[in-house]
Amino acid sequence: MRRIFDISSPISEAPAMTGPEQVQLRFRWRNVARWAWPFVLVSLLVAGLFAADAWLPLFPREPGRRLTELFLRSLLIAYMSVVVLIPLVLAVSV
Repeated sequence: MRRIFDISSPISEAPAMTGPEQVQLRFRWRNVARWAWPFVLVSLLVAGLFAADAWLPLFPREPGRRLTELFLRSLLIAYMSVVVLIPLVLAVSV
């Protein structure tokens, strides 16, 4: 088997890649997208929070207060729904 960094033989003598070797080297974008979307989503969320933190002092006080209250209310509702859903899912699964 020829090593990747072996420079002792010229390229013209290297065997052509056909068959299973070629299939193994193919990059499958569908698999990459399947595994990368959570990381992309979290990265966009963190970037958005950093951008909102930098722009929040430039907002007028009243709309900034409403945005903050909306965010905190939605966070509270999300926490409460998780607290309610976990026992329901556990009760149904038993």
